[in-house]
Amino acid sequence: MLRSVLTILLITKLAKSDEVNTSQNLEDFSNCGGDYSGYKYTIISPNYPNNYPKEIECIYNLRGSSHAKCNQIFNLQFLDFSLVPSENCHGDYLEIGDRSVFCGNVGGIRRYPAIKDNTLTIRFRSSNKSNNGAVGKGFKIEVTTLPCPSIELNS
Repeated sequence: MLRSVLTILLITKLAKSDEVNTSQNLEDFSNCGGDYSGYKYTIISPNYPNNYPKEIECIYNLRGSSHAKCNQIFNLQFLDFSLVPSENCHGDYLEIGDRSVFCGNVGGIRRYPAIKDNTLTIRFRSSNKSNNGAVGKGFKIEVTTLPCPSIELNS
């Protein structure tokens, strides 16, 4: 009986692995988006530091402190960023908040305020349409949540 169960499990596993090879599943990429909070952390693209997969979309929600008395600022340091460049970033891109879209190669540090409910949303999208289906290395971004500025009262 145990041998029959193991045989069925093995056949099921082989059948499922064939499906994964022909069609990329998001479950294969545990670092595709998610909710992040804390003082300092790193977000990475799926499969980083290897090339990211084609035709995926990942949403990263960066949350400030629930106890903050202000909409916090997120300091984003682009440690590594290499997406396939495209005209107006219509292929593969990283969208930060509701205004900044990046593709190609990016570096440096940028600051973004939390937009709604002390959250900043980052959207990563890879397409199969740009550059004949080519993909890039992806990204590694260090996020630091800045504290609310202190207010000094004159007495």
